[in-house]
Amino acid sequence: MEATAEAETPRSFIRWAALSALSAVVADRVYLDKFYYKLYPNLYVLLIADSGLRKGFAAALAKTLVTLVDSTRVISGRNSIQAIIKEMSTAVTRPKKAPLTKSHAFIVSGELSTTFVEDPNVFTILTDLHDGHYHTEGWKNTLKGTGVESLKDISVTLLGAVNPPLFRSMITKKDLTGGFIARTVIVEETKRSLKNSLITAPAKTLDFSELVDYIRELSKLEGKFCLDAGAAAFFNEWYNAFDPEKMGDETGTANRIHDQILKVSMLMSLSCSHDLTISTEHIQEAMNLL
Repeated sequence: MEATAEAETPRSFIRWAALSALSAVVADRVYLDKFYYKLYPNLYVLLIADSGLRKGFAAALAKTLVTLVDSTRVISGRNSIQAIIKEMSTAVTRPKKAPLTKSHAFIVSGELSTTFVEDPNVFTILTDLHDGHYHTEGWKNTLKGTGVESLKDISVTLLGAVNPPLFRSMITKKDLTGGFIARTVIVEETKRSLKNSLITAPAKTLDFSELVDYIRELSKLEGKFCLDAGAAAFFNEWYNAFDPEKMGDETGTANRIHDQILKVSMLMSLSCSHDLTISTEHIQEAMNLL
């Protein structure tokens, strides 16, 4: 956030791009034990703004960071959902590094409408892949032309930028009510954060090597998150008072917001330490963001 303080891109876009980068890098190596399932901190995030509001910069920032860490597949450009599944099912060999064998992927695009070849099933499949904790036995894609493609240890993070008209053309009624939007953080902005021609150099420049060192260490973390005593009490009090059934929310977002808060809380914790502990402050910040 400090390194991009003089960029015109809305600040919320930068923040969610950074959180998405953290999400993609840690994948399913860290989790919160919900006892009936493990909650992983993968996110789906859509940045929505009119053309020219510099939203592509935020997506490019996250893409560069995750690519430099080199701990997961980075999928960008124009793709079909079938090609993405094939890539996730294929082991990737790397010079002097262990191969990527798990079905981890960071799908990132500065213009999401050009990312997916038109397919009525794209968001339905992404909805299913979002919940990797429900596919402990794997996920299979069987088509006549491609045979069987198997995904194991699924962790997908999505960061896309799109303008409002294209968003409305992409998202159908089925996607609104079928679960995709409920699983997606929608971040909409209408103004640049400031006006800066960038003819002169900013006071602080963006040093990717400085940022990547910390994130690369995060990519090696493994283990279970815990809430400290204060955070657990705070979250339980909020959860018991929260009543999503009375909200008339046809998207299902309110019914899933509790897990989104915990996912973002994990990422807020990772942004400042490696101790895998969620504090009340992390939960409060996640609630404010969401």
